[in-house]
Amino acid sequence: MRIEKIHLVLLVFFLVSVIHMVTKFHFILWDEAVYIGIGKYLFSNGAIGLFEVIRPPGLPMILGLLWFFGAGKIIIYDLIITLFSLGNIYLAYLIGKKLFGEKEGLVASVILAITPVFLYNSFRIMTEIPSAFFVLFAVYLYTEKRPISAGVSAGLAVTFRFTSGIILPAIILLVFLESRKKPEKMVKSLLFLLAGFIVIVSPYLFYNQYYYGDPFYSLSLAGQHSYNPVHAINDPLTNVLYYPSAMFWDNMLLSFALFSLIYAADNKKVRNMLLIAGVCLAVFTLIPNKQIRFGLTFLPFLSVLASFGLLKMREYMISLKRKPLTVLFSVMVILAVSASLYGDLVRFNSFPSEKPDIVDEYYMYFEGFDGTILTSDPVHVAYSDISMIPYYNNITDAHLIYDRYSGSSDYVVFSFNPFPCFDGECETLREELFDKIGQNELYFNKTYEETKYIYRVKKSAG
Repeated sequence: MRIEKIHLVLLVFFLVSVIHMVTKFHFILWDEAVYIGIGKYLFSNGAIGLFEVIRPPGLPMILGLLWFFGAGKIIIYDLIITLFSLGNIYLAYLIGKKLFGEKEGLVASVILAITPVFLYNSFRIMTEIPSAFFVLFAVYLYTEKRPISAGVSAGLAVTFRFTSGIILPAIILLVFLESRKKPEKMVKSLLFLLAGFIVIVSPYLFYNQYYYGDPFYSLSLAGQHSYNPVHAINDPLTNVLYYPSAMFWDNMLLSFALFSLIYAADNKKVRNMLLIAGVCLAVFTLIPNKQIRFGLTFLPFLSVLASFGLLKMREYMISLKRKPLTVLFSVMVILAVSASLYGDLVRFNSFPSEKPDIVDEYYMYFEGFDGTILTSDPVHVAYSDISMIPYYNNITDAHLIYDRYSGSSDYVVFSFNPFPCFDGECETLREELFDKIGQNELYFNKTYEETKYIYRVKKSAG
């Protein structure tokens, strides 16, 4: 039986993921815990977990459903994300193959698979990998002339990550460019595309309208959160160059995407890929909050373009019939691959081999507790089936939430880290909040990467 090369790529990636699950302890990070907690909240009717209105529902629904049926284990969640990662790799292959050829598709899949930011996030229970899968799937379905299905996939991308909705206007632009001389075909494609999209997102919009009186309430708050000053870049030039430079240093093979520009004028398929990648890049550049993982939305498209550019450059070098140049080119590619693989190894080993003390001592402190906890740290809810009320959105809201819920809560979890301050007023409010909380009975106090506090709420007499 003949084994396809793409199957070998997928198999190697899967084995690396399994080895990581077996040899490393998955220490849950903040955002991962939030998605796990929301899943528990949704499937316990609010009795367990926590809730954040700014988070899209897709990933919490999957995690919550698994938890509800008794499969709420970290390793199961890891396997789900791994499957989405394999889907990304395979779709990059299919798109590259369909647009440019078998070799281009295969190289695109390898470039994507060895990019360190992709590998690292394949080990994390986050929204970037699943949403990127549906973004890619939407584009693939569009190339297959299936606009309704493409719209559905674009809608699913939004349910995992709101900003992934940028793929809809990107595909709409493609429809205009490809069908502008056939208005009837263009209108039909657009209607089908929008119909598929609306079918998926409308229930969530109705939910927002029913509970908050505004169909775009969650999206609006999430948009405000994108202005988080902690990850904002104020220098205009640094802001514009953030994603191109971050992607280049993460995987230098992606620089070959620039060579695809040479063929853009004469190759419609290259233009289409450039359009999709360009629209996504432009939108994420405009968003103040900059993190390299956000670039996973358009990384697969850059991988396809880089594959095309790399193989075209290889053809050109061979055509020159100058062996030293061909050897130099090969050495550069090998060095770039080696640098990416080293980055992969660093990300692989960034996870601890053993369970850190903080997990048992702090994050599982409330194991078996049947009460309500005000928290500035959501990670507890990933390790225990408990009810938590978060008050970490900002320091002003923290005061309001604490004043409202402290009387009906049993414990308060506090640390300074969730409340970064950039002015004196904020620092004053933070100290006032700590003073309020400090009036309760201190039950736990230990310094890890920062000092963690747990207080038992003092109930007022009468």
